[in-house]
Amino acid sequence: MIDYSPTLVSELKTIGLPVHYELFLTKDTEVPCISYQEGSNMAREEGDTLWYSEVNYRIKVWSKRQSELVSYSLQIDDLMRRLGFVRVSTNDL
Repeated sequence: MIDYSPTLVSELKTIGLPVHYELFLTKDTEVPCISYQEGSNMAREEGDTLWYSEVNYRIKVWSKRQSELVSYSLQIDDLMRRLGFVRVSTNDL
C-alpha cells in the first residue's frame, strides 16, 4: 500500500478550489469545491526491491453552476492524466 493522497491533494489544490476528503463534507461545505476518496489501493506486483500498487480515486466537483462543473472537471481530467491516472468512468449527480 502507498499513501498517494498528500500528493493528490497538493496537485488538486493547484486548480484553485478547496479540496476536501469526501466523507467529511457537510451541508455547510462551501462550493465550488473538489472532493476525493480513495477507492482502492491494491498490491499488483511485488519484488525484492520494488512494489507496484494500483490506486484508484473518486474525484468530484461540487458546484451550483453547470458551467463550473464542466470547466473544473476538464481541468481535473487533464491534471489526473499528467499524474499518470486513467479515467474509468464519469457521471453527473
